[in-house]
Amino acid sequence: MCFCQYSESCHRPTRRSRRSGNPGVLANRRGMEYADSAMKRQLSRYLLLLSVMAPTLIAARAQTNTLLVPSEVENTFGNSDADPFFNIHTSIEQIYPPSHFAVASADLITITEVAFRADESWDGIFDAVIGRVQLQMNVFRGPMADMVRNQSGVEAPVTTVFDRENVRVSGRAGELDSFTVRFPLQTPFNYDRRAGQLVLAIHTSGTDAGDLFSVDAQANSSHERGVYILLEPLGQRRVRSQALATEFSYTAISAAIDGVRRRTNTIEIDFSTRGNPRGIWIEGSATANGIYNYDPSAQMVALGPDKMRAIIPMTSKDRFFRVRLDIP
Repeated sequence: MCFCQYSESCHRPTRRSRRSGNPGVLANRRGMEYADSAMKRQLSRYLLLLSVMAPTLIAARAQTNTLLVPSEVENTFGNSDADPFFNIHTSIEQIYPPSHFAVASADLITITEVAFRADESWDGIFDAVIGRVQLQMNVFRGPMADMVRNQSGVEAPVTTVFDRENVRVSGRAGELDSFTVRFPLQTPFNYDRRAGQLVLAIHTSGTDAGDLFSVDAQANSSHERGVYILLEPLGQRRVRSQALATEFSYTAISAAIDGVRRRTNTIEIDFSTRGNPRGIWIEGSATANGIYNYDPSAQMVALGPDKMRAIIPMTSKDRFFRVRLDIP
């Protein structure tokens, strides 16, 4: 994040962030709230896009659409396998640590699909029907050690992201890019890697048919690389240091500065957005670390698809500005 103060004589930023990477949308499960100057509590759902005099320092970078985790399985099959769909366990939990999402294009991503690949030991083509599949997601805000001790990572609020009967899955085993066991989420899930571990619960029931294959996975010596929890038929649980080879499809709400100019009586800020934010508005503050409030004097003009211009009167007392993107 970068701030600079607008003035007629100063053309340099007064403060540059030391935080590397792409400025992202910051989220908090309790809603929108601001952090103090020490950043001791989580920030709210906004994207710091700009300061009036130095837009190029904080322009958002291009997004990628997929992320394969864990990193150990990017160029080779994992050293293990798992059976989350066809065995006697009616439920499993796969816990992904935030470190798996470090290469995502933003801190907050909206997961739209999850996909798995068959274990390479399966011979050739597979085709199966799963009686019923229900996927749920939540964030576990404690450390992995707490989850292992509790033998569960389920923590409210929990979102059912997929729930269908007679789900057909098919594909070819033995190919690294064959992530054909796909589940497009009926309810996309907003995941903020700063909030904690991502928990994916897979519940299956009903009658299965066809090739009852297993999926690729990576076993690890440490729980910090992923935890796989199986619920036994009699209620007992088993905890493994393991992560399913998973391909996440996601979008990221972001923006980029296209231009900043001073007119006779106004400041104009052109920017582009990605990810369909629910709302866009300008906030201003008299100081970089001050309280940012909605600026009612700012006018928003649509320039084209996903392109906007904010027009701010020079009479405004604010000297620091940001664009706030509200997340659905």
